[in-house]
Amino acid sequence: MKEKQKAILQRHLDKLSDKDFDLDAWKSGVSATIKQIFPDNWSLSSQIENLKIENSSWTLRDSGADHNPLASAKKKGLALLESAMDELDLSVTDPKEIFSKYLDEDAIGVILNTNINEKDKLKALSSLKKGELAALVLKLI
Repeated sequence: MKEKQKAILQRHLDKLSDKDFDLDAWKSGVSATIKQIFPDNWSLSSQIENLKIENSSWTLRDSGADHNPLASAKKKGLALLESAMDELDLSVTDPKEIFSKYLDEDAIGVILNTNINEKDKLKALSSLKKGELAALVLKLI
């Protein structure tokens, strides 16, 4: 799941270098993706949505003659997406670590073994209480 999410974020990163880049279209797509991947992180989504091309005379005057407003917006977008990818890397990736909070080593071995049938895996999970099972599922999705 995490690899798919990173691949989607990478596609958004790649779009930053498109010749016919459209900031508004890009922001819409990235914002929707961020909301799906990080539903609790509205800050990141709103930062993406607030990106804009600064063409005011004050911005141009203060930044000097070499200021490129579109490049500046792309640079901010790049930093935000890289931050999102880093956040994905920081989240727990090892299912064994998640299972260890709820099950003993033997049960974990059964569940993670691809050669064991589904019936035996369900039996290993049967020791969990309903609330524990719900919490486990939420951590895995």
